[in-house]
Amino acid sequence: MTRLENWFITRDERLSGNVYSYPNDRHWDGKEVLTSQIVNLDNDMKTAITKSGTIYHLGTPTSDYVEYLLATNMPSGKILKARLNNNN
Repeated sequence: MTRLENWFITRDERLSGNVYSYPNDRHWDGKEVLTSQIVNLDNDMKTAITKSGTIYHLGTPTSDYVEYLLATNMPSGKILKARLNNNN
């Protein structure tokens, strides 16, 4: 499965991070990528599915993102998940 490390969720609900095990030669291991918008986020399984259909296993987020989540009392992804559910 494609994995993202050093990731964070952008304001426009996309993932940014270093990709590993991408299914084709488009992205090499460690390349910094910006995904299409997230359509499903599973906190329990630590996976995200993007509009393009790619499934990402979410590894370690950036320390800045973790600090932001802690400072704002937001568990990772719950605000985004609520927004996505309200848009459907």
